Amino acid sequence: MIGSALQMFSPAKTLSEIHKTISGEPLLENEEYEAFYRPQMNNTRGNDRMGIIEQGLKDSRAPHFFKAFLLGHRGVGKSTELTRLCRQIGDRFSVIRFSVERELDVVNFQPFDVLLYMLVAISEQCVLSVSQGGADGRPPEALLQKIWNWFGAEKETIKKATELGAEMAAGAGVEPGSIWAKMLGLFARFKAEIRYTATREQEVERYRLSRLSELIDLTNEFLNECNNLLRGASGREWLIIGEDFDRYYIGKDQTERLFITYGSILKSLRTHLIFTIPVELEYSRAAELPFERYILPDTPVYGPAPDHEPHAAGRDAIRAVLEARVNADLFAPRQIDRLIVASGGNLRDLFTMTAYAARVARLRKNESGRIEAEDVDASVNEMRSDYKTQLGVSDKDDKAVTTDKKIEKLLALYHGKPRCDIPDLELLALLRCRAVQEFNAKRWFGIHPLVVDYLASQGSIPRPSQQEPVRGGLI
Repeated sequence: MIGSALQMFSPAKTLSEIHKTISGEPLLENEEYEAFYRPQMNNTRGNDRMGIIEQGLKDSRAPHFFKAFLLGHRGVGKSTELTRLCRQIGDRFSVIRFSVERELDVVNFQPFDVLLYMLVAISEQCVLSVSQGGADGRPPEALLQKIWNWFGAEKETIKKATELGAEMAAGAGVEPGSIWAKMLGLFARFKAEIRYTATREQEVERYRLSRLSELIDLTNEFLNECNNLLRGASGREWLIIGEDFDRYYIGKDQTERLFITYGSILKSLRTHLIFTIPVELEYSRAAELPFERYILPDTPVYGPAPDHEPHAAGRDAIRAVLEARVNADLFAPRQIDRLIVASGGNLRDLFTMTAYAARVARLRKNESGRIEAEDVDASVNEMRSDYKTQLGVSDKDDKAVTTDKKIEKLLALYHGKPRCDIPDLELLALLRCRAVQEFNAKRWFGIHPLVVDYLASQGSIPRPSQQEPVRGGLI
């Protein structure tokens, strides 16, 4: 864990406290989870995907490993739901969570970098005490020597690892020159290298890719030994969770290379695995993905086409989450409702707008000490601009996807036209930029309210009156 991004664990009572309880970061630590997690969000999504994953994990035991992909829009709450999962399976699994954003080079990572990270992470966790989630043991020296030998042809890697190992041995209580001392240095070398792969020599990459099958075999042997150690010490097994592979700045080629081209690597690994991946992979190349896929839907604020009635349960769930962090008295009448609708049920957007509105209110030094309508106006306008920009041409979209085609698809979805929900290039592009959302077990698509608001401003759809805000748009 990386520590909480929050400074308070009770609802903010003043505008100056809001930044202490509002953050776009997921709930990872126990204290923040206990304070701010609200099950109502998950209850509005239809089938409990995390509950299904939990059952799958509990039904699996080596050598039959559970592996899954978790998908959902950014900000829908995947990482927080994974925290819930980890809490519920703690008696059966020792969990290692890693973020591609923090642990790997998001631009240049190679499939073997994921293997190297697993070697490092499990080796570090394995030696910890049982109370810390470890096995209080080390893999056999013969196996460590085989891993060391595999990298023996990389002279610079071995040289640096030997130097690092000598420095680290004394502090770790390890005999200098031992194989474990060397491995400490090697693992330290890997941690630095996979974070900044731009400095890695092309010759090293070619060498490792050419002998990847051997590295997979060694990794599996290592995973198997560590799993046996953990099972013997505590009855648990390892579960590795890789997150943030759906970040917008990770190239499509990167994710497809890891999860499809080299998907057989992940499928062959002898450990339980969960990865978060981009939503568009489900619609464009689902048949090629090696694991089962579980989509965490958005929380609706409006119902499906053609009526688009307000979704009371969804709004109440979002309100519960917000009011757990900010006292309702800090909002003027109807302003929480406006933020909820403008967020489209996306918690990251909701928190971003709330924090922005609070800053605007503080700058105005208004006497009420509350977030007023004009503060929400400023906040929503900022977010509206972001969504409008996303409708433009993107280098992440297929060249055939134009703004006009995106608008045409949005209108078809809004009016519920036949076959408009069949995945195509336009729908994939709109899912990627969050203009289109996906809801509940029936998997119906909806347009984000800020995009509906933009379409209404262009005269593409009728704007609802303030007295009857039931067909899209902002209240």
